[in-house]
Amino acid sequence: MYGIDAYYVSAVDTFESVFGETISQIRAVTDKPVMINETGIGQLNSQVAAIPGLVEGALDYHLTALIYFNVNQGTSSPSHQNWALTPAGMRALRDSLASVRD
Repeated sequence: MYGIDAYYVSAVDTFESVFGETISQIRAVTDKPVMINETGIGQLNSQVAAIPGLVEGALDYHLTALIYFNVNQGTSSPSHQNWALTPAGMRALRDSLASVRD
């Protein structure tokens, strides 16, 4: 299995812009499963707006798993943001996952 870790660090990041090229490169050389082993959506991107696309992207690309980095690393730089899920972000994640089951 191959794992990818990447983050939504800017306001314009989407599943495709964060993960698409890397997944395509992996799939060009192997048919082994791919997972996102660490990701987060920082305060520079709207969690509520981005989470459905994260879940949909994982499904569309047939990923094996997705692990969310639910930690506040502060706000000192784009790579050290508050990745922790807000209450609204958690609801967006639950709603996105519930729609997958339906």
